[in-house]
Amino acid sequence: GLGTDCAASHDSMDIMSELKVLYLVSKMQGCTMSAQDVLKSVWDGPARWLGAPLGKLEKGYFADLVFFMRDLDCEPCYEPHLHLITTLTSRHIE
Repeated sequence: GLGTDCAASHDSMDIMSELKVLYLVSKMQGCTMSAQDVLKSVWDGPARWLGAPLGKLEKGYFADLVFFMRDLDCEPCYEPHLHLITTLTSRHIE
């Protein structure tokens, strides 16, 4: 799982910056995780570990939607999963 705990360890408490750090550190460690794998590890993994009906938009699951607004600093976008991790910040979330 991935999260922020308090302003003492990370001034912005920005989950998107934590996601970027996870991806970059995994690459520095020689991990072969793709951007899509990193996203799955923070969205699908915790729900599976908790045994909770989360992480899917299906009947019987708790739904939560996050909208990412694209603006000029988000263009061009060739690999959406990688782009989400490396370019977008919490200011893009609606």
